[in-house]
Amino acid sequence: RLNRYFEDNGITHAFMTTQVARQFATEIDNHSLKYLLTGGERLVPLEPPKNFELINGYGPTECTVYITAQPVDKLYHRIPVGKALDNIKLYVTDKYGRRLPTGALGELCVSGQQVSRGYLNRPEQTAKAYEKNPYCNENGYERLYHTGDIVRLTDEGKVDFIGRNDGQVKIRG
Repeated sequence: RLNRYFEDNGITHAFMTTQVARQFATEIDNHSLKYLLTGGERLVPLEPPKNFELINGYGPTECTVYITAQPVDKLYHRIPVGKALDNIKLYVTDKYGRRLPTGALGELCVSGQQVSRGYLNRPEQTAKAYEKNPYCNENGYERLYHTGDIVRLTDEGKVDFIGRNDGQVKIRG
């Protein structure tokens, strides 16, 4: 029914949660879509859809939705969440706040104008997750958000999401 709705209404762009998007991309023959965006949990490997572009996105709520995007343009062993979008800077750091080299596991930290100012009426939580950016003082990048996500940067500069550093579990994206 969803496919018929998309095609009857000429839907060309859509967002779906990860598991729904995976099923749609692998089992449905859609001819109206141009782009299907997904995110919310790890996208397991799949063949790229033939009729539209599937884009795997990543972004914590604190950064107002997407901060990275990765077209699923081939069969990946592990689908990365992609490169930083415009006006976003990403840093992979160790527990002491030191930047790590390509391939090393560390926490993903984010700066840019999309980064929120903190948690409303929760100064202690804000102080734990946000700090003045020690890596960049350019206008718009002064604040650094610690995502709590463990990642590594690939040789191509893409983010490979590994998991959480605090045991947080997402339920339904």
